[in-house]
Amino acid sequence: MIDVLLKYLHWHYGTQLGTILLAWKNLLRFNLEYFSIPVLLRTFLWPWRKYEDSFAKGFDFMQVLEVITFNMMSRVIGILLRSTLIVMGIFLEILIFLGGLIIFIVWLTIPLLISAGLWLGSMLIF
Repeated sequence: MIDVLLKYLHWHYGTQLGTILLAWKNLLRFNLEYFSIPVLLRTFLWPWRKYEDSFAKGFDFMQVLEVITFNMMSRVIGILLRSTLIVMGIFLEILIFLGGLIIFIVWLTIPLLISAGLWLGSMLIF
């Protein structure tokens, strides 16, 4: 009986605890890659989808103004969309972290909860 209990505790706190931590780490890493947060931060000020207009030969004030306006609007759209994706990714990263923390704490306390439940149940019966 003691051998089974020791094997269970080794499995619970040894093997499976490492598996839970690895899964938690993989979920956090996957979320960062899925939302491409490092790439979005690196390209934060770039134009959206690299849409840029270039100047034609010669000087036309209205065309220069049009090109500058289009390029600035493309950058503003890029900043807005990248900001939205970054905020969503960070929010989901926080949710995954908190969910993993709850699962980790519950996993650590399950044997204590089972023992306490069995003890309280036997106290109520007897």
